[in-house]
Amino acid sequence: MTFELIIVAALAIVSLWRLVKFGTIVFNTDTPPTLKKMAWIRAIIAALILIACVLWYNLVYNSVEGQAERREEQQSALCHDVLKAYAATTLAVSEHDKGQYRYEFPLIPNPERSKAIESCRFEISAKVDRLSMDTLDKDQATFTAFMRYVPVDDEWQLEELSWDK
Repeated sequence: MTFELIIVAALAIVSLWRLVKFGTIVFNTDTPPTLKKMAWIRAIIAALILIACVLWYNLVYNSVEGQAERREEQQSALCHDVLKAYAATTLAVSEHDKGQYRYEFPLIPNPERSKAIESCRFEISAKVDRLSMDTLDKDQATFTAFMRYVPVDDEWQLEELSWDK
């Protein structure tokens, strides 16, 4: 659907450009009548193409069905995206300890141990630096979290979290 949108947008831009070009010929007082007539026809064709592009966008692409189709595609992609699961896991881990620790997460999770277990369910593992807010002690620990993406609610759920030193 994105490819179609790009094609229609390009077509609309070209039509708009042609409409302006032929409009300047039509309203130029020095243009011969035969050229004006041809410019009118081409300007009307460009305007019709532009109107068709606007109608396609509003009736097909931006319709309720089109939006639902794009949302389903995005949600099914999330069900297999380990990096999105890792991003959601970093938030869930930070909120899980209710401010007892401050975490510094690596850019990417442990690639050997972070994977999609099944559709919309992930095992995420990463080594983090933790700072205890009570004692200000800093240490490194590895967490393993099991995350689930719920497409119906469009939310991530932390199922299980364990720490290894």
